[in-house]
Amino acid sequence: MPYQIASIELASFAARFPEMLPPAGASTETRRGFLHFRKYCMACHTINGHGGGKAPELNYPVSVTEYFKPGYLEQWIDNPASLRYNTTMPALAAAIPEREKVIAEIIAYLTAMRDVKRMRPAGNSKQ
Repeated sequence: MPYQIASIELASFAARFPEMLPPAGASTETRRGFLHFRKYCMACHTINGHGGGKAPELNYPVSVTEYFKPGYLEQWIDNPASLRYNTTMPALAAAIPEREKVIAEIIAYLTAMRDVKRMRPAGNSKQ
């Protein structure tokens, strides 16, 4: 087969994506928001240049929490089509338990990260 696996490298998330970690001493809400971000948002969005590449970077050079009006970020995550017609971003799944709390925790993570810009220089994937 032309696409056989040649090797597998195991690495912790923290070692692979240190730029995405919440700041030291982050609140419990922020740390939970980070876990939710990894689960629901990271496939498309990036933080400090790491994550999916399908959707906009959310922290660098300016955090989404710095330019969205209060309440709009929550509305955007809850129902993107209510703010932008024909958007490709899906709403956070309605079946998620404690959905409003999950949204608040994701926003807590994004808010904490606005003071943590850890972008690696372009072309330098290992530092």
